[in-house]
Amino acid sequence: MAAVRPPESLLFDQSHVPMFIGTMGGSIVRVNQAFLELLGKGEDDVVGRDVEELRVRDQPPVDLSGFLDGTASVIRVERRFEGAGGRVREGRLVLVPFDEGTEPWVLCTFHDETARIEAERRMRYEAFHDRMTGLPNRALFLDRLGQALVRDEPGAVVAVGLDRMRALNEAFGHNAGDRVVVEVARRLGSAIQRGDTVARIGGDEFALLLLGELDEVTLDLVHAAATPRMAGELSQTSISASLGIRPLAGLEAPELVLGDALLALQRAKELGRSRTVHYEASLRGRASRTAELAKAITAAIDEGAVDIDLQGVHRASDGLVAGYEALVRLRKSRLGPISPVEFVPIAEQRGLILPIGEAVMRQSLERIRELRSRPGGAHLFVAVNVSPVQVRDPAHMAHLGELIERSGVPPSAVKIEVTESVFVDLASEAASGLLALRARGVQLFLDDFGTGYSSLHHLASLRFDGLKADRSFVRQLPDDPRALTLLRSIAQLGAGLEMQTVAEGVETPAQAQALREAGFDLLQGFLFHRPEPARDVRP
Repeated sequence: MAAVRPPESLLFDQSHVPMFIGTMGGSIVRVNQAFLELLGKGEDDVVGRDVEELRVRDQPPVDLSGFLDGTASVIRVERRFEGAGGRVREGRLVLVPFDEGTEPWVLCTFHDETARIEAERRMRYEAFHDRMTGLPNRALFLDRLGQALVRDEPGAVVAVGLDRMRALNEAFGHNAGDRVVVEVARRLGSAIQRGDTVARIGGDEFALLLLGELDEVTLDLVHAAATPRMAGELSQTSISASLGIRPLAGLEAPELVLGDALLALQRAKELGRSRTVHYEASLRGRASRTAELAKAITAAIDEGAVDIDLQGVHRASDGLVAGYEALVRLRKSRLGPISPVEFVPIAEQRGLILPIGEAVMRQSLERIRELRSRPGGAHLFVAVNVSPVQVRDPAHMAHLGELIERSGVPPSAVKIEVTESVFVDLASEAASGLLALRARGVQLFLDDFGTGYSSLHHLASLRFDGLKADRSFVRQLPDDPRALTLLRSIAQLGAGLEMQTVAEGVETPAQAQALREAGFDLLQGFLFHRPEPARDVRP
């Protein structure tokens, strides 16, 4: 066969665009150097072969019938070739017929678009996958959930949230926290069945789409996967997780179904770590109330409606007022009176507790300075509650210290009260804020003592100045001998560690007498003094 030389033969040979010439039957009769370099082959490996032998096998052969019947003058197809080094090259193959003498040929030009196609593929992947874990993200999860809902398949969405990851990050660094997240992602991916989906939808939150009937065995597997035993510096750390479950129920909006699972997860976390909560319709009403409260809290902060009541703390020996505890209130709330028991947890969750804490400290200092300036009031102190969220913020704690320094109130007249729950979430370095306050002369009191997680180690390491026994023990006096024994032990512990002891929730003379005999220094409760607006308090 005579060598086929198409028009502009020199351009064909020297072009950087991969080209080859083939017969109408598909055999390659000539190639240029660019095409050989693309394939990573020599001329003898290519010429004489059918072009379809070089393509990636999952593609259909090129249909040249349009050339044969004269209906097409050019054919363009997407093509992938097995390139040099095993890398697949992707792009457009443009075929144009021409005649050399009496023989019809096809000039084929390959426009390599591998870089663009791979970049687009990466962008699509990253748009629907979490970069750190490689799991599907929220968008892809919702898409798959939507498909399952359209098919009306039985199943459930399980929202998984790792407990107290913020404290872990503070204690060991964010790299350690990332290792936990990646390990949980790997384990959850291994725990699910084919056809199920696990996605990362937040920093420490995952969502699972589990098709079929959900049983306790499956939930146990999910929970076990979400609570790995870590190695290295995390080997002594207990990883726990909470679960929220929402069954699939026909054609619903996928965002609503996932949202319901997350509401159940939120409720599980509110109830404590390592809990599982099944979605109930009442949770939506609860979420609506939470949203309303968050708006009311924000408005109260913006409008300066955060206020305090003061409740007297009395000496057990003679009943005289020794000082006051500041109790936060939201005055003029658009929702009416709101209990701190309800709004403080929401303020902590929504990041609103810091401005509230600052407002409480400012007002407490202003009022106690005025009360101490009156005759007979120079001995008075003010006790201010500080939440674990505040303690975890060193800048905020330093700011509270500066407010005390500038207030004109002796630091020793300020008692900072923290609950035992601080020790659940408090990393050792975060305690520096409390220690810095104590170094200024501020007194530290441990509130709700006896109900949580404290130990003698914490009492010694932070050098508390006082213990406050929880009201749940006082409520049982004077008839419950076990409660009385516990309270006597707290009083003795405080005396042995040179700490003041306070009993709160005192409502009857019999309770007050029992606490005096137990050895408590200070008493607080409705028997002596109900909370009242700070501006109305007189020493």
